[in-house]
Amino acid sequence: MRAHPRSATFGAALPVAGLAGSLRNRFLATPLNGRVRAKTGSIARVQTLSGYIELGGGKALTFSVEANHHAESSKVMLEAIDSVVVELGRGGQR
Repeated sequence: MRAHPRSATFGAALPVAGLAGSLRNRFLATPLNGRVRAKTGSIARVQTLSGYIELGGGKALTFSVEANHHAESSKVMLEAIDSVVVELGRGGQR
């Protein structure tokens, strides 16, 4: 999608970590605050987060994390998903 002619429109519609939409309260105290654009998803015992981590210099890391049929509370699972994304962001900076 990032190579699509309407990429900017698509990206502008995604929630932004720490700033807007369903991510406004996520990634606040992390290096990814303001650098993740992603779509959340959830149904019973399933949580997902898919999107992009802005790495700088026009580069981005595309990710998708899904926890399916889990036994944790939604809060615990969202924290775990966010920690995976933070680690991905750290790895993308190397």
